[in-house]
Amino acid sequence: MPVPPAWRASPAQRPQAGDVARLAARDWDQGHALAPELAAPLYVRDKVAFTTAERERGEGGNPRAASALPAHGGELELAAMNSDDVAAVAALEASVQAFPWTEGHFRDALKAGYDCCVLRDGDRLAGFCVLMHAPDVSHVLVVAVRPDRQRQGLGQRLLAWCEARARAQSVPALLLEVRPSNQSALAFYGQQGFQQVGLRKAYYPAPGGLREDALVLQKPVAAGAGAS
Repeated sequence: MPVPPAWRASPAQRPQAGDVARLAARDWDQGHALAPELAAPLYVRDKVAFTTAERERGEGGNPRAASALPAHGGELELAAMNSDDVAAVAALEASVQAFPWTEGHFRDALKAGYDCCVLRDGDRLAGFCVLMHAPDVSHVLVVAVRPDRQRQGLGQRLLAWCEARARAQSVPALLLEVRPSNQSALAFYGQQGFQQVGLRKAYYPAPGGLREDALVLQKPVAAGAGAS
């Protein structure tokens, strides 16, 4: 697109670390700091966010998520996450994680066009997940179930939704990270068909300012008709 005449051109051809540091110093001076253990990455991937026109046609992540939910009976309802859900989602996340995502992280995920799903138990939130699609893998960024509804198949149902969404996007695999210390989660993901494919050193924040590794798990997504 043409550059507006009022815009100032920069001679820099590539972003420099010094420029990022100056922006960080400015934000620090303005009180826009965040505790390091609460920081989460904002991923930039090809075709993560969809245009307004694409969303109006029903393409992309959240707007069409409800049409991609696996059929299940019972009182539980799967639906696309929206901005009205963010406060409850962040509260649930804080109830099960020592270093939870914040409301800002979930709002950023919605803004970026990630697939975001909530699982409702009547008028209460029972669980949620956030899924980011890339050409080769769909990354389960965060998934959680309310403590009093755990071990009732809800986590399995959320992962089934993730798998259906990946299949609908023609993505061949799901990927996620888990702490080695979280033995119950490791056992659960193993039961769901995930296998370790890598290790991220010092990936997670840990108590006392320490860091904990992350085991990278992956599960193939069987080809077939898209989600329904």
